[in-house]
Amino acid sequence: MSKMVLKIIGMRCASCVSKIEDKLNQTAGVLEAGVNLAMHEARVEIDESIVGRVEIEDIIARLGFAVKGDDDEEDDVKAGWGIWFLCAGSLPVLMWLSMGVDEVWSYVLQCVIVSSLMVVLGRPFFVGALKQAKYFRADMDTLVAMGTGVAYVYSLGLLVFGKGDGVLYFEAAGMILVLISLGKKLEERAKGSAGAAIKALMELAPPTATVLRDGKQVEIGAGDVVAGDRILVRPGEKVPVDGDVVSGESYVDESMVTGESVAARVSDGRRVLAGTINGTGSFEFVAKKMGEGTFLAGIIGLVKEAQGSKADVQRIVDKVAGVFVPWVLVVAVVTFLCWWLIAGWASGIGPMVAVLVVACPCALGLATPAAIMVATGIGAKRGVLIKDAQALERAGKLTHVVLDKTGTLTEGKPGIVDLVMIKDGLDSRSILGMAAGVEQFSQHPIGRAIYDHAILHGIEVRAVTGFESVTAMGVRGVVEGDEGESVVVMVGDPYKYKDSGIRNLGELDELVAAMHGGKNSIVCVVLDGVACGLISLGDKMKDGVKEEVARVKELGLEVVLMTGDQEAPAELIADELGIVEVWSRVLPKDKQARVKGLQDEGGVVAMVGDGINDSPALAQADIGIAMGGGTDVAMNAGHVVLIGDGLRGLVDAIVLSRQTMRCIYLGLGWAFVYNIVLIPLACMGILKPMFAAGAMSLSSVSVVLNALNLRRKWRD
Repeated sequence: MSKMVLKIIGMRCASCVSKIEDKLNQTAGVLEAGVNLAMHEARVEIDESIVGRVEIEDIIARLGFAVKGDDDEEDDVKAGWGIWFLCAGSLPVLMWLSMGVDEVWSYVLQCVIVSSLMVVLGRPFFVGALKQAKYFRADMDTLVAMGTGVAYVYSLGLLVFGKGDGVLYFEAAGMILVLISLGKKLEERAKGSAGAAIKALMELAPPTATVLRDGKQVEIGAGDVVAGDRILVRPGEKVPVDGDVVSGESYVDESMVTGESVAARVSDGRRVLAGTINGTGSFEFVAKKMGEGTFLAGIIGLVKEAQGSKADVQRIVDKVAGVFVPWVLVVAVVTFLCWWLIAGWASGIGPMVAVLVVACPCALGLATPAAIMVATGIGAKRGVLIKDAQALERAGKLTHVVLDKTGTLTEGKPGIVDLVMIKDGLDSRSILGMAAGVEQFSQHPIGRAIYDHAILHGIEVRAVTGFESVTAMGVRGVVEGDEGESVVVMVGDPYKYKDSGIRNLGELDELVAAMHGGKNSIVCVVLDGVACGLISLGDKMKDGVKEEVARVKELGLEVVLMTGDQEAPAELIADELGIVEVWSRVLPKDKQARVKGLQDEGGVVAMVGDGINDSPALAQADIGIAMGGGTDVAMNAGHVVLIGDGLRGLVDAIVLSRQTMRCIYLGLGWAFVYNIVLIPLACMGILKPMFAAGAMSLSSVSVVLNALNLRRKWRD
């Protein structure tokens, strides 16, 4: 089984997408195929033992399209500046000639101009229409070619054989080609803007790297770096590949990769990512992953895949578009026949041409993929990796958000959350320094948390002698006091100390109850037999979690805390976050059932977890949101990944999904209303062919601009 991405030449509208997609999915050996009009791509998953790339390309060719090579360009792109010159020069001349200049020379000049336009601008449409006709199919090229062709041939016949009382449509044919070609140019430019985020990500990694070899600094191409190379990063430079820091210290801006706004401190052992920007310090690191193996490349790959995916609403639109063009041809013929019966066959030419030209399957085909391209790009820049279009669709309909606790809301390890002094006149930092002194040799998680807290906050860890671990009591040792004296320090369970002669524990119950309701682990610091302080330790909440949960609730969503932890610590976190519904002591295998229970009650559920032990629940949820923390494992879990560490980005993902779906429905609504209103006007002869061409071009461009408006909202 393998996946391939094919660039396709010749796709003009959603009916093209439908034809290619349907044919590929009916082919033996093709497991799944999806075609994206906005990106001009087909993503095909095949069983190589049955079918290969050559056969796939041949199928596409038989449908009248071609697979693009590195040096190939679309026909309309090749014309380049010629198109713009013709558009700029021909349009006003044709308008002037068509406004009352009733002379033979005027019609001859119109014929010459339009004949040139038919050759240069019309060629791609006529070639495309002939390819489709060869296989008894029709698409947008067919509509444009028939509309302009009929108008041109009819007008040429009248000019050559005598104008008589007939109406010439040279200006209509010419202006149709000019306006539609100009619209396609604007559309392609707008689509290029829609994909700007991916291009920006691809440009993050620097082209060169400074490698240390034989004690010398050597500048090489980033693509030439191999695993194990020692790389120097100077102040202000970008990190070229992924690796681990081995010397030096600095702060690195990772916002363009993880979305984290605060620069990360890097030192020995810290991982650095390609594309991030070094601050004022310098450091050296050992290369671990290069090229397509970097974390940045993984993000780019998944965003590209997401941009090529399809929402359910798009699949419906593609089916509609598949029959749209044939029905338009039927309507055009019926329009011509009706006008022929009522006012003569010559009177039916204009309305028929208008019907052929105004019908626009392009707008239908572009509404969804253009919005998906913009939305996934916005998400990637903000540290929210949306892995497929269906995730966007479902996230916009959420009713419940289920939050895992450990590793999601909290850091997943004990940390000091409070310190209460029992004996007056002592400095809290001094107490912690002495406690850390005796805990530095402890293997207990609580002991390590006290020691790590002191190191992290720059508290002096006192040297210890005579260290010993007393079963069920804690640890003890002798450290140097503030005045240089020797102090016997004990750290352990305060309730075990009550009956051991330790003084100053008379109000222990009240003190413990006051420390977060007694729901955290409490240890007592004893100096020379006197209880001096109580330390409360718990699983510390990650930065920004409280604010993010509050924002989720403001969106009107029900928030549930689900954890395998005990009731007391779960309720403590829930109380701090204002979460009412708490499910504690839930085993990993039961989390999936809890999520399904909400779904059975009619809820649309998002499960937010760390992407490892929460995998069954993430898969069961309507949308699984994995906490990334910058790990490759998390990128493979869930439908959405919050790339940075912490809950930041959860609300962005939900709001972006809602706005994207509104954008899609607005674009589709415009496209449907446009066709429903303007096709009847064209049938009745109210909408003239040249105005039909302008409206058709405007519809496609407006749909893409509607998607780009989504990016403007997030930029503001």
